[in-house]
Amino acid sequence: NTSDFTKEIEVMIKGIEDHSEKSIDAMNNEKEEVKTGKQIAEQLFKSIDLIFNDIIEIGENLSHLRKSIE
Repeated sequence: NTSDFTKEIEVMIKGIEDHSEKSIDAMNNEKEEVKTGKQIAEQLFKSIDLIFNDIIEIGENLSHLRKSIE
């Protein structure tokens, strides 16, 4: 029956639309997770840079201290 066939096609198209929407939602969620990961990595690199600068400053202070002791 043509009517049954048409309804089957409608159901199939609706299924494709639903899967497409779910795929788009999943991609948007992944995009947000990547953005968050990037922000965390940037903060991590800033923290490492600050730690590195502190280590250099400590080394310089120890060098000055050693020279003043000699």
